[in-house]
Amino acid sequence: NGTRSLYVLYLEIKLILGAAHDDKHHFGRDRMLYELRGLLINKKTYLVKKYV
Repeated sequence: NGTRSLYVLYLEIKLILGAAHDDKHHFGRDRMLYELRGLLINKKTYLVKKYV
């Protein structure tokens, strides 16, 4: 579909999840996944569920 993604290193994942959740009024799982849609994170859905 022509969408570009940025790969996130393992060491940066917790920082990125915090920015998408804690810094944005504690969004739920679906809203976090939407906000992170442009980032390529291995096991993203699992990690977001675990973080929330």
